[in-house]
Amino acid sequence: MEKYQSEWESEKIEVIGTVEETSSYYYAADAVVSPILQGEGMKLKISDALMYGKTIFGTTESFDGYEVDYDKIGARCNSAEAFIRAINHFSKKKENQKFNPYSREIRVHFTHKKELEKEHSKLISKLKFPGTIILEPNMKHREIFRFYKSVNALVFPSLVETFGLPLLEAAMFGLPVLVADLPYAREVLKDYDGAVFINIHDEKRWAEEMRKVLVERRRYKCVSNPRRNGGTGSFGNAVVNRVLHESRFSEIRIFSRDEKKQDDMRNRLKNTKLKFYIGDTRDIHSVENAVKGVDHIFHAAALKQVPSCEFFPIEAVKTNILGTENVLVAAEKHNVKKVVILSTDKAVYPINAMGMTKALMEKVMIARSRSLNETDCIVSATRYGNVMASRGSVIPLFINQIKEKKPLTITDPQMTRFMMTLEDAVDLVLFAFDNAKQGDLFVQKSPATTIELLAETLTEMYNSKSEIKIIGTRHGEKLYETLVNREDMAKSFDLGKYYRIPADTRDLNYSQYFFEGKERMSKIDEYHSHNTERLGKNELIKLLKKLPIIRRDILGEKKVTDYPE
Repeated sequence: MEKYQSEWESEKIEVIGTVEETSSYYYAADAVVSPILQGEGMKLKISDALMYGKTIFGTTESFDGYEVDYDKIGARCNSAEAFIRAINHFSKKKENQKFNPYSREIRVHFTHKKELEKEHSKLISKLKFPGTIILEPNMKHREIFRFYKSVNALVFPSLVETFGLPLLEAAMFGLPVLVADLPYAREVLKDYDGAVFINIHDEKRWAEEMRKVLVERRRYKCVSNPRRNGGTGSFGNAVVNRVLHESRFSEIRIFSRDEKKQDDMRNRLKNTKLKFYIGDTRDIHSVENAVKGVDHIFHAAALKQVPSCEFFPIEAVKTNILGTENVLVAAEKHNVKKVVILSTDKAVYPINAMGMTKALMEKVMIARSRSLNETDCIVSATRYGNVMASRGSVIPLFINQIKEKKPLTITDPQMTRFMMTLEDAVDLVLFAFDNAKQGDLFVQKSPATTIELLAETLTEMYNSKSEIKIIGTRHGEKLYETLVNREDMAKSFDLGKYYRIPADTRDLNYSQYFFEGKERMSKIDEYHSHNTERLGKNELIKLLKKLPIIRRDILGEKKVTDYPE
């Protein structure tokens, strides 16, 4: 290495050498060069480099034997009683004994060593599983990475809340996640397509889902980064359904990372107007490829799951902020006429990473609008709260608890939330599309209800005797949703059904940011779910009956789709 040191120094290449603690070096390096031919040490270097997203330079021999074996299923458990019962049930099925026992493994990682010893004896003595069971004690960080790389699903039957980290880790690898149906699990994985929520006592269901992974070799096509959907997410599907047959749109391009969802949409709609582009808003080249020749853009791609953004804030920055900047730059470069970006109530007085990145996304849009005039590309934004019955929201959770005859878990009876349907969200975006001026932000006025009344109404509609259980407010959860802060309300225009908030057009003249306060500012209130129109029970029932899940379950409309026409 010393032989080439002088040449490398001229190219600004730092030779680190061999180090014991490598994480800081992988983080700082642009690439990893490893001439080691074989062995466990090389595998660890590959794992570490991949974990930090680095390019690897090595000999052919150095990668020998590093192929990932996907004929395995992984389980991480604190208490594995449900998992053991499921394996027992699985073992009794004759059809499950047809596969090669030497090519299938179940790797069980117990988070406590005492638990490992106890469950090890249970598994060995009681079960006749037709494969190999490997039990592992506590794993270090790099071992956990290798664990996820070597399995093709995660089974997580734990009753212990672990801040959802194992679930997020598995989702980041695009693995199916078979998880106990608990409120915290639904919160963490609410928009992740690879999640299967299972009653912790339903051993038949656990066994069936594991059979699909092990026997049928069924692997889900999951997005590697959860909740980063663009044209193929809930909003993308809904807005396409709405505008597909409008004559003013001759071609509709769907841009997203998920080829499986694109294929589903293509097969469902079967329309030649639709053109599908695989790409990522983080990659400006793929964005530019998709927007060439386009007149209008609806930008819905985002990392919007709160816990995942908390654990991986830089990923949220890359998608929500830098990805939006890429879209706006590409739109301006290729003479797009209009761009509407989608924001969230969590951008107002943000208290978490997701909200902070969405707030900065709005600022990126406004900053971009200052350099444009009305004859250039019109950029605008919409802001709305949780959409009723969207994946992972409280309505599907309550309905699932009702169907399983469980208590309905609510955090605070007086907590309020806006009641906005997916169709309302599409209406808002199309209103912005038709009416926006440079840098405008639009908010729809929506009614609200308390969580307690929502739970009571759903139990009544389903003729359920389920009780209501108060579990307390979770960390980072607000008592009410705010859609417009006081500062924005002071300059907003009331358009009847909507608020229009014009962009701050002040320039970089520093003195303009200091001015005398106005008495009326202290009298203006923000717009939130506590001071908006409050729904009564009958009004709430009428609104709930518009939801596809209610129409199918209660009104018997079996053919209704999840997306508004």
